[in-house]
Amino acid sequence: MATRTVSKTKSAKELAQESFDALKRKDIAYAERFWGPESVDHFLAAGEHRGKDAIAAYFRELFAAFPDFSLEVERIVGEGDVAVVQWRAQGTFTGGRFMGIEPTGRPVEMRGVDVM
Repeated sequence: MATRTVSKTKSAKELAQESFDALKRKDIAYAERFWGPESVDHFLAAGEHRGKDAIAAYFRELFAAFPDFSLEVERIVGEGDVAVVQWRAQGTFTGGRFMGIEPTGRPVEMRGVDVM
């Protein structure tokens, strides 16, 4: 008798967790798996970034500006093909320029919610 491999499709909640885990590790190459040419990230304070390349560029600049960047997922709720992620990030602005602003050396904390 042949053995069948059962392939489980990941839920929206699992995919959201995986994408945030990649950002937590600052692994942009892995995070890019979750973005396509039609992806849009709306960061209220930072504007809108369209497409995989623009979103990756935003995170590269963010990680360079905040070398000690850390990200914590507080909650993920998933239903069907949608997941909502509540998160908190923090870091010290000691690296490169960010959105045209020179580093201040000050700590920054951000909270947000993503609908994916």
